[in-house]
Amino acid sequence: MVNHRESSEHDYNIYSWSEIPNYFKVEHLLIGNGASISLDKNFNYETLKDYVVDNIIGERELLKKYFLSLFEKFNTDDFELILRLVWQAAQVNYILDVKGKNRKLIRAYKGVRISLIKAVQGIHSEHSNIEWHFKKIATFLCSFQTIFSLNYDLILYWVTMYSNKIDRSKHQFKDCFDQFHEFRRDWQTFRNPYPWGSQQKSTLVFYPHGNLMLIKNIAGKEYKISNREDSNNLLDTILDTWEEGKYSPLFVSEGNSRQKIESIENSYYLNTVYQNVIPSLWKCMTIYGWAFGEHDIHILKQIGESQIEELAVSVFGKDDNAIYRNHVIHFVEKYINHPRRNNRTRHNKKLVTVRFFDCESQGCWKN
Repeated sequence: MVNHRESSEHDYNIYSWSEIPNYFKVEHLLIGNGASISLDKNFNYETLKDYVVDNIIGERELLKKYFLSLFEKFNTDDFELILRLVWQAAQVNYILDVKGKNRKLIRAYKGVRISLIKAVQGIHSEHSNIEWHFKKIATFLCSFQTIFSLNYDLILYWVTMYSNKIDRSKHQFKDCFDQFHEFRRDWQTFRNPYPWGSQQKSTLVFYPHGNLMLIKNIAGKEYKISNREDSNNLLDTILDTWEEGKYSPLFVSEGNSRQKIESIENSYYLNTVYQNVIPSLWKCMTIYGWAFGEHDIHILKQIGESQIEELAVSVFGKDDNAIYRNHVIHFVEKYINHPRRNNRTRHNKKLVTVRFFDCESQGCWKN
């Protein structure tokens, strides 16, 4: 443990992961992009849009101008939003038989869709390149009752499927989607062990910003793409589904906090996770690889709506992270504790305290 100053409410010390259970009950986990970057540096790309401009469009200035104008028109960096808007417009024009304009919209939709497919192919890890980490990650994840991933990638899904296969009798990860690939309204019931077999524990998994494997049709119905026979090839199955053009991907990869909330409110699944699941949490939450950025303050505010009282936050390195630790505590005070102090309806909620742990310490994530 590295000692630093302490305040009356927060603990500025940096603990190893093995020390955290001495102070903190391991219950809920929030995973940010740092978790994915630790497995593959390709995930460090700031936005999918930037990847397309730098690696796919390149020096083709006319195409670049046309591509960027879509994002500028709607004041967003969110690939999924642009793809969905153009796709919906093309579908409406097709239904109304607006032939001239529809050809242009279809070309625009195909261009954005192909760009997204190539970006995901270029950035996303192959299953075979990272699967050697799965055993350690699964051991870490099994400690939690609830897991939230803010990442659009498939890493968490691959790890949970790996774990479910090797530990089927005792522990199961559940994403609350049923055999028809639809999200269940009674998601709370998935905390109970299955009535068959000897399962002892369940961990629920949610994606507050969506995921590559989630899709939406023109009527707004949402599904999970599944490849139970071979989850290793799920990325190919997802890209093939996008290629068909019948569904729009459901993930919010970019944009500011307000824009992300707008996208969340347009999805039954995302809105349920945001409005119902996160506020239902209690006691202690571990946060791994999350930057506490302004673009995600809506998530922090929702944590403030819950009964969470303690946060254990990962930090990179043991010494050169004082700025980050102060930033985390500032955000917790501003977006969680300040409302709790000033809102009478929250008088029964304790102020949240923060402690920190080394993200590379043994037993944590892939370590």
